[in-house]
Amino acid sequence: MMQSRYKFYLDDIEVNEPNELKAYVTTIKRDFEMNALFIVNDSRFEFSKTTPTGVKQDAYTYLYNKFLSDDFCASVEFRVLEDCTRTGVYDVIDKGYIKICNCEFETGINNVTVNVVDDAYFARIKNNKDIETNLFTNLTKNGVSITSPTPLSLHITTGCSAHSSTNQGWTIRVYEAFKFLVEFMTDDIMEFDSPVFGVGGRYENMCVNAGACLRDVMPDYNVKTTTSFNTLYQDMKKLLNLGFYIDNSGIKPKLIIDYDANIYTDNYSLIIDNVRTIKQSIYTDKLYSKVKFGGDSISNTGDVCGTPEKVLFNNELKFIGFNQEEYVVLGQCNTDSMLDLTLNGIVDNNIIKDIAMNYNEGYDDRLIYTDCDFYTDPFGDYYETKNFDIYNIGVEPYFINGNFTNYQISLTNLNGIPIGIANYVPSTTDPRFLMHRNFEYTFANIPNNTQVDLDPVDFYDVINNANSTYDLIGHKFIAPYDAMFNFNFRGTLFLKNGMNHTFTAFITVRKYDSSDVLITSTEYVLPTMTGLTGSSEIPYYFDINFSSIVASGEKIDIMLSYRAVSPLPLILLEIRYGDMYFECYGGTGFGYQLQEYDQSQFKCVKLEFSDLLTLPNFNKIKDNYIAKIKVNNGCDFFEGWVDTIVYNRITTEGKFILISKNKGHG
Repeated sequence: MMQSRYKFYLDDIEVNEPNELKAYVTTIKRDFEMNALFIVNDSRFEFSKTTPTGVKQDAYTYLYNKFLSDDFCASVEFRVLEDCTRTGVYDVIDKGYIKICNCEFETGINNVTVNVVDDAYFARIKNNKDIETNLFTNLTKNGVSITSPTPLSLHITTGCSAHSSTNQGWTIRVYEAFKFLVEFMTDDIMEFDSPVFGVGGRYENMCVNAGACLRDVMPDYNVKTTTSFNTLYQDMKKLLNLGFYIDNSGIKPKLIIDYDANIYTDNYSLIIDNVRTIKQSIYTDKLYSKVKFGGDSISNTGDVCGTPEKVLFNNELKFIGFNQEEYVVLGQCNTDSMLDLTLNGIVDNNIIKDIAMNYNEGYDDRLIYTDCDFYTDPFGDYYETKNFDIYNIGVEPYFINGNFTNYQISLTNLNGIPIGIANYVPSTTDPRFLMHRNFEYTFANIPNNTQVDLDPVDFYDVINNANSTYDLIGHKFIAPYDAMFNFNFRGTLFLKNGMNHTFTAFITVRKYDSSDVLITSTEYVLPTMTGLTGSSEIPYYFDINFSSIVASGEKIDIMLSYRAVSPLPLILLEIRYGDMYFECYGGTGFGYQLQEYDQSQFKCVKLEFSDLLTLPNFNKIKDNYIAKIKVNNGCDFFEGWVDTIVYNRITTEGKFILISKNKGHG
């Protein structure tokens, strides 16, 4: 008698084989919503009542007795073992469970039809991913004891040199939050790891906490940081372009979160030759017409560094900030679909600092994400938010979460947009100008200890004003759109006849609304010149760069002021003006630029084919299912990553759907 290839078990009891075992299917599947890869052996079997033989028990009777005992909410463990070498050595190829409530009993003919639910992804993750829990419960969803994350102090940096950080709230690492949530969902049968958030990862010290935690110096476990795996994961996926897969190589299955690029590896798991027919098409749902960024944010209010112009981050700037925004995707074959990169949690610099500095209670139940550094300290280790020069101007104030602005998220997710994003602002006007004020030859006296103002500095000589962003009548720059604009003011003053004079000069940059009402005034002090003597001319050079956030229609002008002080008031310092230049050399707010992407990186091509596949070759794919598969049809080759592979172990037929880029060639 030939030994059976398969053995079937219910709760460790060997039972009879199901009826008509003509199909036994294993599926490798990519969940595009989660950007996740997983293997499932979900199957539907029919068992008929049989007489027990040897060690084999009757599956129908075992399941029906469970049903009759009113234990219809019970789950029965289901295992399949296979002897693929025909040597009497059996290996577990499928493990799942049968819910009694889903069994269909036909008592007249003593048949039962069962759905076997996979024991990994669907059973433990997909079905539980939206269950919210307090991260400090110490229990799984079914009451198994686990270790909750360890909270540490969180210091929020002000972005100013005068105050390096403020507030000692508390927080936990994102890595620990994920580890807890995976254990919570799976009753601790699954482990977690991440090259992104784990030791040595770029975001090893990225933190998450409820808003209320930023107002508490000491951890209060009654203040709940509540979330679900899916809520936290979707935000991290959008911020950092992540995916995950299940590693089954260890004692416990392990959920691994990694960068998208690392779950679309360039190595090959298998090369399939001589495939007769390969169908190519486009994933039309990926041809987005719109893309949406950002999340909750508040406007720039408050004085951070002691200078009126240096306020909190300006979220009104297009694309550079944290504000929720929507843009058009370029192209002529777009479908009515949107790439949604908006966040549930909060990364906004202004909200986080408002909670920490002003104790705003309005975000107590919201998730707060902070990109941090870790510090050891004799009085207690702590996390501190990183400073970023988001405006890219090299001066304070600096801001937190600089990698999470809309602009940075667009770059991070570049392979998810087919062509590019349309202009960030209604206008494409180039803001640049260069104006000149002519050299003067006549000296004038400076009254002792009296401020003299050139108000405003007037520029008439046009070197470049192609788009008329400098108003020759009002002597003001007029912003063509909302942005952070970069300016330079440089020139020369000539001084003589000083006697122990101290000469001080400064410029004042003034911003007005469209009706010329003053909004802000910022003073820049120039270097002091002392001990001026004699009748020779002495040149006084100045050259300053400054940046200002200016909304569309608002205006900027310059006032040059100076003062000379001497213990000999009857001896007056004299001054004349040399050449002066006023220039706008661009906008940091990306206002007139277009964000384009590399179309060759866009994964939008679908490859479909069928082929017979030996079990060892299928196992090569299964053991490295994040790798590419290369296929040739005799005259050309194609390659792509797994979308779906359905493999019938009985017939050895494989049905393939691969996702590819560059017209199927990688």
